[in-house]
Order: sequence, then C-alpha cells, then structure tokens
Amino acid sequence: MDEDTLETGQNLEEERVLVVIMNNARDFDIACREGWYRIPVKRAPRQLAADYVAFYQTSVFPEAKWSIRYYAPIKRFRVQRRQQLLPQEPEHPRANDLYYRVEIGPLRALPRPIPSAKLRRITFIPTTLERLLRAEDVRDLWEGQASAQRLWEALQDRGIEAERDYPIREGRVSYCADLAIFCQKGNLAVECQDPILEDDTLGIPWARLLADKGWALLRFTPACLDALDTCVREIEANVVTLGGALTPWPEETEC
Repeated sequence: MDEDTLETGQNLEEERVLVVIMNNARDFDIACREGWYRIPVKRAPRQLAADYVAFYQTSVFPEAKWSIRYYAPIKRFRVQRRQQLLPQEPEHPRANDLYYRVEIGPLRALPRPIPSAKLRRITFIPTTLERLLRAEDVRDLWEGQASAQRLWEALQDRGIEAERDYPIREGRVSYCADLAIFCQKGNLAVECQDPILEDDTLGIPWARLLADKGWALLRFTPACLDALDTCVREIEANVVTLGGALTPWPEETEC
C-alpha cells in the first residue's frame, strides 16, 4: 500500500473525501490489487463526487474493525452492472443491478487509524481531507450545518449517541435525517432546519413513511434551536418513550 506524502501546497479543506463501508475481504483485495471499489447506484449518497475515497472497515477485519485506516485518490467513476464487475457470480440476485465503479489509485495509510468509539451504523460520510487527517474519532468527520452540529454536540455532552446525516430509504428515494437516534422500541429522526416532508416523486408525506418504518420524527426550526437545552430535553423525553437508547447499535451491512 502506498504511503506517499501529499503534494506541497495542497489545500486539504478543498479536497473532498467520501468515506465508504468496507465489510468484505474480497472487496478490500480488489481495491488493493485492481484499484476499484463498487457502490450500488440505488444506495449511492447524494454527494458522490469526491477527490478521495476512505474505507471504514467492519468486524470482518478483526485487527482493523470499526476504524478507518486507508484512503485512496479517485481517478474516475463508471457505471456498470454487477455481473460486469463480478462475472464469476452471474447468478447473484443483484447481478443486473447498476453500480458505480470507483476507480482509485494505490491505497495510502493514514498517519493514525480513526476509530469509532462504539459500533456505529455507518453508510457514507462526505468530508474533507483535512478532517480525515485530523480526526481522532469517526464522529469528527461530519461537517453538517451549524444548527445540527450544535445539537449533536449537546447530545454528546448528555451521553446520547446520534448519527449524523443518516439515510432512511423508501424504494429508490432516500430521506436524510439530520440526526438519528436508535432506541429499544423504535428510532428517532431529528430535523434541524425548516423541513420539506412531501416528496414530489411519491406524493406521500415523509412523516407517515417514517412512522411506517418505525421512526418517530422531531422537527426543530433554527428559531427553536436558539433554546438548545429545551430541544435536548425534548429529545431525551422521546428517547425514554422509545425505551431508551439501543447499545450497541447493529452494524451496517452491504447491499
């Protein structure tokens, strides 16, 4: 694996990074030896374009589990069917599904691994190269808007773990919760901005779809978030109603 240094004068804050799940030893070998990684088109994040990709390794890798240790420069994106990417699996149930083939350069080791303090539901994290190189925990990678950041930090101070920018999917459409809290009797989605809960494609309120999928929804406008303690207390009350936070959280699996 390549450990080349960065170019002199490179603006790390402008270099975009997409953190992805690596939960398959074969896929890791493909990334190392063949220089590509695959992302299902139907599960791709809204912010796909990036300069680098970084890999969050799951429990499949015992010595590196739940951490980010490697990243690589992205050369280009191509769209191919799974059977083209993995022709040795022609009978796979997703053989005809479309995937982004992310072609990458040699893997580079980070100066130090970025651990996750606890097992976390992680899908994709858009971030910057500066954040990646400075992060001490996976949660340091999220950027987000100021209001969500303030609320997330306040919840951390109260011992409430929340995921940032968590996608909740309904078919091919994805709703992204600013914060997601996983509980014993359901899950809690939190919006930290003026919401738009009607999806033009489905014509169905997202609030109802979330409820059908076992999610409660809290919405805070920027004005509400000026009273941060009140918002945190309301979240705490909802977490109690939902049976308390779920610990540890189940690990995200690949499509």
